[in-house]
Amino acid sequence: MSRTALRRLREERGWSQRDLHRRVPQVSLDTIKLLDRGEHLPTTQTVLHLARALNVEPGELMEGMEVKTGS
Repeated sequence: MSRTALRRLREERGWSQRDLHRRVPQVSLDTIKLLDRGEHLPTTQTVLHLARALNVEPGELMEGMEVKTGS
C-alpha cells in the first residue's frame, strides 16, 4: 500500500495525526485519519487548511489521489 502525500509530508515533519490536527483544528482528527489512509477525498477548504499547515502548495497534497466517480 502506498503512502498518501499527506502521510508522507506529515511523517517528514515528525508529526503524528494528532499533531497535525492541533495545527489545523478546522479539520477533524477523524478526517485527517481517513485522508492519511487514502480513504476519503478532501474538500477544497480542507486541502487549503492542510497545505497552509504543512507549508506546501495545495497540489502537492493531491499527488497520487484517485478521484472515484459513480457510474
